[in-house]
Amino acid sequence: MGPNFCDGEGKPVALSVSKGETRILNKVFYKGKVFVNVIGIWQKGFSEPMWIMTNLKAEDGLTIYFQRMKIDETFRI
Repeated sequence: MGPNFCDGEGKPVALSVSKGETRILNKVFYKGKVFVNVIGIWQKGFSEPMWIMTNLKAEDGLTIYFQRMKIDETFRI
């Protein structure tokens, strides 16, 4: 079982996104311990969606992730 998320009322929140779609979940409670923002994106050509969990604005977390991915790819040998 993967990480569990719930809304402010304690109701479970499922991580689901369709192909070609982006989904943002703001202020979800992660494992009953901390509020986070989550963004899921399922890009063309990928076999499954990518999920980013952050304490930043969800879109900012995704931007930083993509910037970091470019750096990692540059140094890949």
